[in-house]
Amino acid sequence: IRLWIYMTRMRLMEMERPSWECLEQMHRATGPQGVGSSNGALCLVISRANHSCINNCYHGWVDGRERLFCDADIASGEEICTNYIQWHLTTDQRQRELQTQFGFACDCPACMQAESLQKKHDAIRLKIGQLDQSIPELYPMPSKAVALVEQVLSLYEKLGR
Repeated sequence: IRLWIYMTRMRLMEMERPSWECLEQMHRATGPQGVGSSNGALCLVISRANHSCINNCYHGWVDGRERLFCDADIASGEEICTNYIQWHLTTDQRQRELQTQFGFACDCPACMQAESLQKKHDAIRLKIGQLDQSIPELYPMPSKAVALVEQVLSLYEKLGR
């Protein structure tokens, strides 16, 4: 998929005015909701970030623009990787969702770990996802919300993040 995106970008750069069909094809393949989605955006610069289940940045919308935010130091020459899907799924769930929505199998370090380590990390990811969903419910109780956030952060550390 990386080669396809690069080749598509090159075709766009060669065109004075890209055709609607070309833009629509790129959007369907690279939109944030995946292949065949009617929701998403075509972000030519931000689409250069590839996927990894152990991302070094994340993307989000600010003031009507999609932005990349680093959440780890990125060395010169290191690939910039975001997560295309919810990262707190199991390895099997992530692989299935990436294949279905984006048409590729992930080969990042998290997906290529030994099965015993994958199971351990999958359990931690699922727990983080559960706790993360509970945090907004605790906004009226700040001390409980902070305790929950601290628990989530300790689980992140167990993943080496």
